Amino acid sequence: MSLLYKAYTTLGSGIFVAGLPPFWLYTRLTGRFHRGFRERLGLFPVQVLRRGHPSKRIWIHAASLGEVRVARSITNHLEKLVPGWEVILSTNTDHGNDLARELFDSGSVVYAPFDFLPSLRKAISTVNPKVMVFLETEIWPAWITETHRRGIPCALIHGRISKRSIGKYLTFRSLFRDVLKQVNAFSMITEEDAHRVVAMGADPKRVEVNGNAKYDHLASQTDPAIETRMQKLLCLKPFQSVLVGGSTREGEEGILLEVYEKILKNFPQLYARNFLM
Repeated sequence: MSLLYKAYTTLGSGIFVAGLPPFWLYTRLTGRFHRGFRERLGLFPVQVLRRGHPSKRIWIHAASLGEVRVARSITNHLEKLVPGWEVILSTNTDHGNDLARELFDSGSVVYAPFDFLPSLRKAISTVNPKVMVFLETEIWPAWITETHRRGIPCALIHGRISKRSIGKYLTFRSLFRDVLKQVNAFSMITEEDAHRVVAMGADPKRVEVNGNAKYDHLASQTDPAIETRMQKLLCLKPFQSVLVGGSTREGEEGILLEVYEKILKNFPQLYARNFLM
């Protein structure tokens, strides 16, 4: 690994060890970050291993609420592709953890360990995943490196690299280049995301663009009865296209009307509806 990675782990470990006692005291006094504190240290409960077979275990890391919803959509497909495999889901935030326990078996949901080698090694040894999956922008150098060192295939799924963050990543390109070389596959949301992760050092041959999985989750939550009620309420014909302006702000209605006028040339039966909130 590069000198920058060694500096990252050395400096990070020093800060972690020095800051752990006051951080622990802070969690006790304020209650913040108190939940799952042992799990963040890599001390996962035995319930994580109570089900399934160790040779069929996928660990998915979803930082917060949005990523948890994406994880649910992905696991719906995994259940069909690899039936019988167990998914362990980790989160960073309390809200993400709460939602994960609603959508998944609570015994398979944990808080993510700190990007600190002793915590990571303990957590990985406990879960013993056969595949490691990170969602969106969860690129943790020590975690990915330790996963790779153990020969565990690693993937970045539903990946996105924003225009705002790419500059920061490129500043430390030598670090991320070495880290991303250890990722076996990248599934990015858009072409722009793919170009940016390649610019950071990802192997272009391992990068694919597969769209936004959040749409799959939303589609799975739809209620056919709502469609029927809306058709009756708005006097719509079955399969009639509808342009919806939701929660518009001042000045946006004019833009929508201009767009509507242009779309009508190709879709004369298009129905427009603006929901003001």
